Amino acid sequence: MSNLKKESNIENLILSKKQINMIWNYFGGSVWEINSFLSLLMDNAIDNNVSNKIIQKEAEKRIHTYKIRFQDYIGKHYDHDLFTAINNILLHTEYFYIKDLMKNFDRRKLKEELGILVQNNLFSYNPLSGQ
Repeated sequence: MSNLKKESNIENLILSKKQINMIWNYFGGSVWEINSFLSLLMDNAIDNNVSNKIIQKEAEKRIHTYKIRFQDYIGKHYDHDLFTAINNILLHTEYFYIKDLMKNFDRRKLKEELGILVQNNLFSYNPLSGQ
């Protein structure tokens, strides 16, 4: 995101290092979420710049939307019990591995459920680290 023109052919938005860190903090490595958010920022940019306040306000709106999506989520195999188990792990670390959940859930159903959560952009998955 530090060179949007070269990397993404985005010419009408310039972000500071602090703003890039804010976006990474809110959206992690989800390319689709970041791309969507950058589009929103471009719509709000004045002279190719956007304030930290706008980034925070718009990110918080998105997070609120995610909260609603989580609250309304009815899993194919698991829902509340899976979220509780994941939350208990995330209280102690920034990520989890599927193996962290396998003692309480059927592996096949768990993989399918996590895949659905990633497809719906409720979770993100890093295939390089398995996180």
